[in-house]
Amino acid sequence: MRLASFVMYDTLGAGIWVGILTGIGYAFSDEIESLFGSAMKMGSLLGWFCWGLAAFLGWKYLQRQRSFRQVQMARIGPRS
Repeated sequence: MRLASFVMYDTLGAGIWVGILTGIGYAFSDEIESLFGSAMKMGSLLGWFCWGLAAFLGWKYLQRQRSFRQVQMARIGPRS
């Protein structure tokens, strides 16, 4: 595929996606505002939940990295 036709189709596809997502955002703008209003009422509870989830995922990531390091160190290479 030539570069010019690729750029044309890529731009057309990006424009279609932008149009679709902008239309969805416009159609649901009232619901999004009410959702943000509800989230603000929940306030700190939602914030603490997000921080707790992030901490848990970070801890699990660190455990996984440590486990990978132990597995790599336990391998025995071939003798030449």
